[in-house]
Amino acid sequence: MIVQAEWGGYNHIFARNLFPDSRPKPRPRCLRYDKAVDHKQLRAAGRVAGKMARSAGKSWAPTVKNSGTFVKHVVPAAVRPLHALWHEILGFIFLAVAATGALKMYQEAKTTDPILMILAGFLVLVTAGYGLSSILKARRITRAGTKRTAG
Repeated sequence: MIVQAEWGGYNHIFARNLFPDSRPKPRPRCLRYDKAVDHKQLRAAGRVAGKMARSAGKSWAPTVKNSGTFVKHVVPAAVRPLHALWHEILGFIFLAVAATGALKMYQEAKTTDPILMILAGFLVLVTAGYGLSSILKARRITRAGTKRTAG
């Protein structure tokens, strides 16, 4: 058995005496759970809820479409500085590692095997090249955001 909530109210005796044509709405006083609900009422409530949901979806469709356009324009503008900052940080880290490697190579040049020095030099050059290319990419990212006008 499904139970329906019903709000009880009280009579407006004073209002009825002054204005006989007016019928004030009863105010809720207590909540009772004593009426059984049949399935026809539930189906009708489901249909009403479905109609309300469909009409709400239709009214929100332009808002959703415009918010998608907003996101397409705003998100790239917000992500671009973070992308450039990421490349700058990576470039700094790789240049710092390359500088540390070059300093160690310079300090250990007399006691290290020449083949190890060549291998270490190659790794220092690759690391420094990656750091430099990352910093240059960060510059390209920041420059791509600003459009220059002729004149």
